Amino acid sequence: MSPETLLKSLRKGPGTGWAVGVSGGPDSLGLLAWLKPYAEKLQIPLYAVIVNHGLRPEAKAEAEQVLQWVTRFGVLGEVRTLSPKQGGENLQTFAREGRYEAFDQFMQGKRLSHLFLGHTQEDQAETLLHRFLRGTDYLGAQGMHPLSSRITDTGYTYTLARPFLDNPKTELHQHWKTKVITDPSNHNPDFSRVRHRHFLEQETPHELLVTAQKFSALGKAHEEALQPFWKNSYACHDGWGSLNREAFRALPPLHQDMVLRRILQTYGTRPTQGYPPRTRSLETLLPELLDGKGKLTVHGTLIEIQPQLLRFSREFSKISAKALPLLPHGMMWDHRYKIAWTDKTEGLAVHALGPLFSQLREYTDTPYEIGQTFPGIFRNKDLVAHPLEGEFISFEV
Repeated sequence: MSPETLLKSLRKGPGTGWAVGVSGGPDSLGLLAWLKPYAEKLQIPLYAVIVNHGLRPEAKAEAEQVLQWVTRFGVLGEVRTLSPKQGGENLQTFAREGRYEAFDQFMQGKRLSHLFLGHTQEDQAETLLHRFLRGTDYLGAQGMHPLSSRITDTGYTYTLARPFLDNPKTELHQHWKTKVITDPSNHNPDFSRVRHRHFLEQETPHELLVTAQKFSALGKAHEEALQPFWKNSYACHDGWGSLNREAFRALPPLHQDMVLRRILQTYGTRPTQGYPPRTRSLETLLPELLDGKGKLTVHGTLIEIQPQLLRFSREFSKISAKALPLLPHGMMWDHRYKIAWTDKTEGLAVHALGPLFSQLREYTDTPYEIGQTFPGIFRNKDLVAHPLEGEFISFEV
């Protein structure tokens, strides 16, 4: 998909506003310069959101410098600052997660519809290499998507747009030819992603991208072959699922892996946004599911091993205990429940039913450990509504 084709696809829907994640490097500044004329032509508000990760002494001054550049360029900008964190291999994971949380807050605060990111062909190759080395499946081999939906922890939904994902960096750099900021951590070999980037700089990313596409296509063919299994051996209920254990045991190992990954992505942490379960975790888990018994938790999922069934549901302790304000026009709760609330939302909040589920047993025979993970709508401590009495709350994953 070309950058222009992606933009044309966005025009078909209502746009409340766009933002660009700007680091100060040539990729993000080039994207901002390329996008600005389109936003002006379509009369869509355009913002630049700049994240100061707080990891280097000079980071604050650099963020302010970038803000000055985008302001002079005629774009409204804002700096979001993260809390400092000490070093370590997980530092870049912290930076990435913190950056997206800052994006979430900015997008929801201004009620914007699309966040544009300057990821390019080289970034896609780096992501794929990183995923392959972690142990990915065919879904991971699809890499980043030009357009993808993102749900904030408070239930607001917006779209991530990467118009130059199929293009080399040079096509972005030509749009911004003045000063840029260079982050030295992008060249620090202590970080695994930097080492992967240096490796790819010595090679052409084309072969890796083509191989990933073939792997993804092969995975989709295997997924198609699994459709009879899903239809006959798996039952999906609101908030939980059950798997025929004998049918699962009869699958070839590759298909067992694919089924398990898909289920853990459904009930585990951030089903559409978080990292999938690691290969080593699955290698440890699989023998337990085939021959073990009892209950266990992995990747935010509670698994009960019964003689004939494997039962999967959300792990209660992984659900945020924070009560979230009920958003007007609906929201997503815990990244998997769609709440379509049409009445007034003032004074209402959403959180897990928890122990209150024991008072609702007359409505359902759902086990307590599953039902406690269901969302409820509350006014102060009073339960106003729950999914067992209406269709305004649905399990969407």
